[in-house]
Amino acid sequence: MVENNSQPLNKRPRKKKRRLRKPIRIFLWCLGIGSTLSFGNYVVKAFTAQDPGNLVAALVTNQNDHSQVNEQQASGFIQDSQSANSTLLDESKDDLTTTSSDINSDQSNANGNNDIANNSSDLEVVNESAKVTEPIATILVDAGHGGIDPGMTVFDEAGQPVWMEKNINLNAALKFKEAMAWINPEIRVLLVRDGDFATTGDSFENYSEVTELTNRTNMVSAYGANYYLSLHCNSGGSSQSGVELYVRSNDPFSNTLAENVFQAFGAIGWSDHQSVITTDSHPLHVVDLAGVPSMLVEMGYMTDPEDLAQLVDDQQLTTLMEQLAAAYSEMILSSK
Repeated sequence: MVENNSQPLNKRPRKKKRRLRKPIRIFLWCLGIGSTLSFGNYVVKAFTAQDPGNLVAALVTNQNDHSQVNEQQASGFIQDSQSANSTLLDESKDDLTTTSSDINSDQSNANGNNDIANNSSDLEVVNESAKVTEPIATILVDAGHGGIDPGMTVFDEAGQPVWMEKNINLNAALKFKEAMAWINPEIRVLLVRDGDFATTGDSFENYSEVTELTNRTNMVSAYGANYYLSLHCNSGGSSQSGVELYVRSNDPFSNTLAENVFQAFGAIGWSDHQSVITTDSHPLHVVDLAGVPSMLVEMGYMTDPEDLAQLVDDQQLTTLMEQLAAAYSEMILSSK
């Protein structure tokens, strides 16, 4: 029997360090995969939600998403936490901002409605202060005649109408209103007519002088006027000219006003012939039945060449109405 003196092969001893390397490898491998996936996610977000040309800024922005959401919640930008969380999971940062703004808008509208309901008294105060200031007085100006009633008419040699009283009266009424608007805007001026028409229509069958005059004086109470002014042009013989004012004898306001009007007209050299006539001797429907201080002004005689030249001169008629408006304004202010 042969003796086997050979020694069995010794196995290479396993080092303990070998046992530690495998877990480390696994850990590093997992860490590498996680980093790669995380970096890929940021890259995707950068190119989809941010500017592709600024990748670094996009990565920083994505990393700060959660901190920004927390700051918004603390500042009150997100009112509904469940809605905000679901939006954060399902939508991009821009969509989150839009949703938050919508929520804030709805909340603001709700709060605004509550404020209006709870502060109705404050709202009423604001509306009171926004009201237009009431006029201190209202003058109803009546441009005499109109429509089918031309009043005094001047004809040429061929028998054609050249000048009609209704048109001169209307021009004067419009100028009076314009003058008062800048002399004293606190005095309101209303017009019986602002065009060529009669209040009863333009049919001869329906026209009645009494009805027409009654319609005009009825406007005083309908409009709440404080004063009534009727503008006319006169006619007569070749030697007659000048201004005539008609007032009631028991109307102290209009009597004093008439004196001031004559002074104002004299200051511009309108006419040397001036007279005040009371309705005691010459009754007038529009003066006696207006129910307020009333005056009828015969601005001049259309039968007098000099008076007519002044009446149809636009600039001179403007100056005359400015003087008349100033006299009214001064009288009204002094009577308050």
